[in-house]
Amino acid sequence: MDMNNAKGISMDSCQFIGIPAKESENERNKNFEEICKWNGSLVYSANSSLAMKDVIISHALMGGLSVSAGNVTIEKGEFFNNNPFIEKYPSLRRNIICSDSASLTISSLKGRDGLMPNSSLWVLNDGCTVGGIAGERPSPFFIPRLEDVSVNENGNNVVVKFKGSLLLPCDLSFRLVYKTEDVELFETYQFEKDSFVSETEVIGTVPSENISSIGNDTEVSVMILFGKQLAATSPQILKNKTEPKIDGEGRLAEGGKEGKSYWLLIVCIVIVVVLLVVIIILAVRWRRAKNENKDLREIVNDNIRKDPKLIEMVTMEMSPEEQWRRAEREAEKKNEERIKKSVYGKQMQHSESSEHLLSES
Repeated sequence: MDMNNAKGISMDSCQFIGIPAKESENERNKNFEEICKWNGSLVYSANSSLAMKDVIISHALMGGLSVSAGNVTIEKGEFFNNNPFIEKYPSLRRNIICSDSASLTISSLKGRDGLMPNSSLWVLNDGCTVGGIAGERPSPFFIPRLEDVSVNENGNNVVVKFKGSLLLPCDLSFRLVYKTEDVELFETYQFEKDSFVSETEVIGTVPSENISSIGNDTEVSVMILFGKQLAATSPQILKNKTEPKIDGEGRLAEGGKEGKSYWLLIVCIVIVVVLLVVIIILAVRWRRAKNENKDLREIVNDNIRKDPKLIEMVTMEMSPEEQWRRAEREAEKKNEERIKKSVYGKQMQHSESSEHLLSES
């Protein structure tokens, strides 16, 4: 259906249905170059003023609605199955294309494509002004999602493999973000034409020095950029911070896991060394005390063997423990008496010698 230079046209409760999918199978694999742009549509409006309400456009292989110049408003629209059947890009849709400074406003949708928040509307903006829902989305065409990133060294380059959904070769690029505590820098890279493997995988290349030579205090992340306004997906971390930092009060500040493990290892080593020193000191003291008790017991036993009275006390009808304690006390008394006698004897000898010297003089 074509409309040229028509003004004040209103469509209400209309359905436009294209060729059924199974009759279009022969188009598969033929239109890879037309992923990001196409010609033709089921409904065509050129330099016209058109209001569409409660309208359904579906199963349009070559495109659903084309707006060239003029202005079109859509209320309670519904678009689905406008699939060009391009191999490796089964999610691609061709709902609307607008160009030549046209004005397109989608005030509301009643179902299917683009109904959910932040989902793809499949509206290709080829030089027009979009409003309503189409103007509120990060991109009116498609919204990719980045789910996983892996890196591999390849000579002087690092190969970055992106995994996700709707990774289409249409205004897609990627950005490395370098973040420290105080500064955030970024660098943007373009994908090569042969970098796109499928709608779930794309491969990028970065000079090795841009990742491997970055300091340990810098976090490196990557994100996909898409759309005319360079909207971004959620970032994925390529390189974490690893250098520990000490704050002004001497405490370990937030850093990498390796830094925290390093300090934990040092603390454990210090604790082990202190415990070993304490054990050695206790062992030396115990051995000394044991040797002193052994010497005392030998003296007591020797006194008991020399004194018949003590031997008799030990063999009396007492418990072994009581006999031993009593014998020890008696042996200690005997030992003290001998020491006193020895000291007294020496004093007497010294006194007699003094008197003898005096009498001679």
